[in-house]
Amino acid sequence: MASERGRNEGCLATQIFMLKHSARYLFLALAIAWAGVIFHLSSQSSIDTPSLFQGQDKLFHMMAFGVLGFLFMGSMKTTASGYRTGQVWLVVVVVVLYGLLDEFHQYFVPGRTVEIYDALADAAGALLGAWSMYYLVKILGKSSRMRSAPTMHRDVRVSREDRSP
Repeated sequence: MASERGRNEGCLATQIFMLKHSARYLFLALAIAWAGVIFHLSSQSSIDTPSLFQGQDKLFHMMAFGVLGFLFMGSMKTTASGYRTGQVWLVVVVVVLYGLLDEFHQYFVPGRTVEIYDALADAAGALLGAWSMYYLVKILGKSSRMRSAPTMHRDVRVSREDRSP
């Protein structure tokens, strides 16, 4: 019986390990696909969007690179307490470099311009996306550990007969 339970626990641990790896690879595939979408969009001479307010293109840059930072962060390996801050900064650097390459690429696209403020919006999005995933995993990990942790106190009720005078 004990060996069967040990075998089942090992099997469960293997399944969880495989699920975590599958999720990491899924996030990596989504990050690569999203980087491709960004590249495709930046290859267009113009993108027709209704003008709602001045500088809205900077918001679009921030959102696009925020999603990329979030997805790329999801492809990183976690520890029991979540991601390490060094991983966040690695993701931010990689996504910012991709944003700079994207701006360089736009130099060669007719009708597009290279703007430092676009690159800054890309960097802000990378920071926001990577740190969002960092804190999301930290919060979700903390709440699941709290649910699975044994309680530290017991509800002990003493009847009148058990009390000493």
